[in-house]
Amino acid sequence: MKTSSRKPLLLIIDDELIICEILADIITRMTKKLNIVLATTVERAIQLIPEADMIISDIRMPNQHLLDQALKNVMSEKPIARMSGVTREKTNFMIEKPFKSEQVAETLQLLYAFYKDRESQEKSAA
Repeated sequence: MKTSSRKPLLLIIDDELIICEILADIITRMTKKLNIVLATTVERAIQLIPEADMIISDIRMPNQHLLDQALKNVMSEKPIARMSGVTREKTNFMIEKPFKSEQVAETLQLLYAFYKDRESQEKSAA
């Protein structure tokens, strides 16, 4: 059986480019197993969501309702983590701003595990 050598694509969505870049830098230092793409607008994010294998998205952006709908449509197919600097909601898939490396690492591990599980389910169904 041939295995894919393609790196999973992680989409980071935030309307502040610096936030996207900082998070991407933290993740790149943790692992080289991912391709990372950034989206700073809801419109660009919606274009990239179908290509993404994993998603980390801010919860407050202009036109958030459009992004929420797009994420809801793929929620059962793709692991999605949310990030916020205003909420203190504690979930496995929530990253608080300012970022703590340990929390980013834990969330990234959960996203990757979900992705790998989904990938193996799809391969066994084929």
